[in-house]
Amino acid sequence: MIRIATTQYKLEILPSIQDAAIKLEKMCGEASSQGAKLLLLPEYAGMEWIWPNRRSFRENIKYFQESNLNTYQKMLCQFAIKHQLILVAGSVPVLDEEKYYNRTYVATPTGRLSWQDKIHLTPEEKKFGFLKHTNTLKVFKTDFGVFAVCVCYDSEFPELTTQAIHNGADILLIPSYTDSLHGANRVHIAARCRAMENQCFTVNAVALGKVDCEEFDDLATGIAGIYSPIDKGFPENGILAMKQQSQEPALIIADLDLNVMREARRNGQVHNYQDRINPTSVNIEKNVLS
Repeated sequence: MIRIATTQYKLEILPSIQDAAIKLEKMCGEASSQGAKLLLLPEYAGMEWIWPNRRSFRENIKYFQESNLNTYQKMLCQFAIKHQLILVAGSVPVLDEEKYYNRTYVATPTGRLSWQDKIHLTPEEKKFGFLKHTNTLKVFKTDFGVFAVCVCYDSEFPELTTQAIHNGADILLIPSYTDSLHGANRVHIAARCRAMENQCFTVNAVALGKVDCEEFDDLATGIAGIYSPIDKGFPENGILAMKQQSQEPALIIADLDLNVMREARRNGQVHNYQDRINPTSVNIEKNVLS
């Protein structure tokens, strides 16, 4: 059993990175005080550590790499250690070997820092002209189970998420930023579908609000939630916890019982996890109807 916290997170342009640190540590403290062992923040929440520079987007992220990135990394580890939780922090553009990636850091209670870069960039991210995608999907083994991080748009590709599941993942963490109801519903539906088809848990964090900056000029919105297989031992709709769409920030918490999940995979009403056929093994027969 593991208690996980996710967020409907209000994005803000804060006066300084010290204010960003105070905001993040307060959230870590609230999650830890309620017994959570993992806290998930949404995609691009790390931008709050960039925006205080108040320059153009390119200038902001360049300054961040040179001046604040090390501080950001150290603070993530410090908060994870202090509050004894795995902190899956909000993503931020990071320069790595002369390429920028949309990077989600994962800090552990032992002070280890890892990350997952986004694999599928959205059309808007491609328009930036400098973000690159990765071809590597990581799985993270912990004392309570194995999880993978599928950054926003990545969750909408079943062939990708299935690779994580069949390489040991029990939980898919989905940090997201969407600026329309279309996007919010795509990620929400994807999270629930991935839980159903893989008989696993999925956890979605969303960003909220409008910030006055050149890169995000619409209202961030979404539906944060924690979802389960739709089978015996779980809610009939597969929703363990969910905050209905709102512009109010919230912490959403649920207990995930991995033993019940594994029993559903073995002896559930259906066996999606076991019965999936490799698409390349299916013969396609084309018919012309006239």
